[in-house]
Amino acid sequence: MKWNSVLWAISLALLSPGVWPAEHAAAQQLAFRRDVPAPVARGCTDVTAAPAGTAQDAAEAARLLASARQAALLGDPRAAEDLLANAAALDTAAANIAFLHARALEEIGEPDRAVSEYCRYLRLAPDAQDADDVRQ
Repeated sequence: MKWNSVLWAISLALLSPGVWPAEHAAAQQLAFRRDVPAPVARGCTDVTAAPAGTAQDAAEAARLLASARQAALLGDPRAAEDLLANAAALDTAAANIAFLHARALEEIGEPDRAVSEYCRYLRLAPDAQDADDVRQ
């Protein structure tokens, strides 16, 4: 118990102003970086998006998405991934399907395919609220 108090006191003393010479304090000043490059998702390649399907394809993809959510709730991630893969093939412009498909691929242990779907999601929704998290 005493050692914690002693170490705390030494730390405070060393970090107090006036303990270190001015040149050491100046050396700790870091300049802000103003030219930060746009973040790039690791593993993404520049692939052109597939043409969008018909309204009927989008409706079928929405039905498959609902079934995939049900399968995930019932604890069947492989069925959910299969349904989401079919939905993604039908509605190539649906960012939400791409994101959920990537999550399902992660769930079943296929990280390479998941990265590919996350990249597709980022191409479809580069300014999405969670885009920075997905890039990381």
